[in-house]
Amino acid sequence: MSVTHRATYFGLKSGLPEELVTDELISKWERESCKIFDYYYKKGEFYKIKSLQVMSLKNVLLECDINLTDRKLVDIVSKCWRYLINNCPVYEDVIPTLSRLVRDGYELGLITDGDEENVVGILKKHNLSNMFKIKIISSVVKRYKPDILLFERALETVQCVPEEAIYVGDSVKDIYGAKKLGLFTVVVNRNKTQDTMTEMKPDFIIDSLFQLYPAIKNISGES
Repeated sequence: MSVTHRATYFGLKSGLPEELVTDELISKWERESCKIFDYYYKKGEFYKIKSLQVMSLKNVLLECDINLTDRKLVDIVSKCWRYLINNCPVYEDVIPTLSRLVRDGYELGLITDGDEENVVGILKKHNLSNMFKIKIISSVVKRYKPDILLFERALETVQCVPEEAIYVGDSVKDIYGAKKLGLFTVVVNRNKTQDTMTEMKPDFIIDSLFQLYPAIKNISGES
C-alpha cells in the first residue's frame, strides 16, 4: 500500500465509520479528484488542491448518501495531508544529487503543483528547503503545470534566460511549458511509467536522478 493510499485511508477513517472506508471508496475519490482537477483546469479557473479535494470528496460521499458538513470535509482532507507530510519518503537519489549540484555551484529552483503549506511542510520534513534558491508553487502563482507562467516566473526570479536553464521533471506532460519557453528539459522516467512517445520530446530521458549529472554536463557541453 502506497503512502498516499495510507494517508487517504487515515483521513477518511477520522470522519467516517471504519466499515465505510474501503478501497473502492478511496479509488472513487481519486478518480473524482482527477476529474474535477481536469474540469477546472480546462475552464481556466484556479482552485487550491485542498479545495478541489474537498469538492471531489463531497461529490463521492453524496453518491453514497453521506452528507458531511464542509467543515468535516476540510478536516478529513487536512488529516490526509498531515499524514502524508509526516510519512512521505524521498527517493534515494534525491538528496545526494541535489547536494552535489549545490556543492558544484548550480542554482536550484523548485517548480511544483501543490498548496504552499503542504509543499513547505514536505521540504521541511526532509531538510530540503535550503537546497532551492527559489520556489515556484502553483497555489502562489495560481497556475498549474504545464502553464508557461510558472516557468516565466522562475526565470524572472533568478534573472536567467531560457537557454541557461534546465527543467527536470517526472512527467512528460509537465515539460510543455518549459519547452515552449526554450528551456532544456530532462524527464526522470522512473520505472518506465511515462509515455515518452509524445509530440514534444525532452532533451534527455533518464531513469534516475543519479543519471542527471552526466545529462547536465552533456547539455552544457562540458566533458
